[in-house]
Amino acid sequence: MKLCVKMTLVVGAQKNFLRTYVLKHATKLEVEGTAQIADQNKAVIIACGKKDKVDDFVDLIYKGSTKYNLDQIEMEPFVKIRDYRGVFRVIE
Repeated sequence: MKLCVKMTLVVGAQKNFLRTYVLKHATKLEVEGTAQIADQNKAVIIACGKKDKVDDFVDLIYKGSTKYNLDQIEMEPFVKIRDYRGVFRVIE
């Protein structure tokens, strides 16, 4: 079963979190989607893939939140509107 989620979180000064942590784990878990800084302090992560892989990815984001001092993590279901072609990208 496939699953897509949209996560919004406050990253503050930890903008390197997207490249060093999120991209690494998304690639390792074969999750596709995007991560992007939406505002000065907010990041939006869209993750799609097999349900168990996306669940593991979400768990890793929550675990990384303590290390990187992330705040206000919000997660919601997401309807896939584009083809990510099996790749996870960080958009800067």
